[in-house]
Amino acid sequence: MEQQPLDLTSLGRSDLLILLEKVVSENERANTLASEAQVAIQAAYVERNACVIAMAKMALTLGWGAGVKRDREAEEGFQFIVYIDFPTGQGSWHITDADFPATRGLPVYEKPWDGHTTHSKYERLKALEAPKNLQAQHPRSNE
Repeated sequence: MEQQPLDLTSLGRSDLLILLEKVVSENERANTLASEAQVAIQAAYVERNACVIAMAKMALTLGWGAGVKRDREAEEGFQFIVYIDFPTGQGSWHITDADFPATRGLPVYEKPWDGHTTHSKYERLKALEAPKNLQAQHPRSNE
C-alpha cells in the first residue's frame, strides 16, 4: 500500500508547530542513537586493535614475521598498519594513531602488502591450526 504525501497546506499553525516539534524530537532521538552507535563502534575498534597488537607480539614469539608500518596515504588518524605473517599467509590491520604507542616493541614491517582482501585475511586466520604437539597435549573434549 503506497503512502500518500502529507498535505501540509490543510494544517493550521498549531498543528504545524506540533508536527515540527515531533520532527525535531525524532531528529534528536536519531542523533542520540547515532552517537551511541559511534561510541560502541569506537569501543569495538579499541578492543580489536589491542587484540591485533597482542597477536602480532605473540606471532614474533612463535618465530613468525610481524611488525608495524606507517601508510601516509591512509585516512588521517588511521595511518599505522600492523602486519602478521601467519603460516597461512599475511594479515594486516589499520589501527588508530592513538593506538600506535601500544605497538612499542614491534619492529618496522619491511615486506609489501600481498594484496589480500578482508575476506581472505580472515580465511587465513580460520585456516590456522595449533601445533601438533599442543594438539596431542590438549585434546578437545567436545569432538
